[in-house]
Amino acid sequence: MIDAYRHHAEGARGGRLAFLFHGTGGDETRFLDLARTLLPGARFLAPRPLAPSPAA
Repeated sequence: MIDAYRHHAEGARGGRLAFLFHGTGGDETRFLDLARTLLPGARFLAPRPLAPSPAA
């Protein structure tokens, strides 16, 4: 389940949009530099995993 996301709106509106999925141990910024290199001018959407709920 996704709790939140980070949208990097650096590229042109109506241009390419890339989804960045990082996996366990990373955060929503993990692949941002790589994505900027591979897809200059694109916008990026990186989901943030749901934070674990405190134990009851």
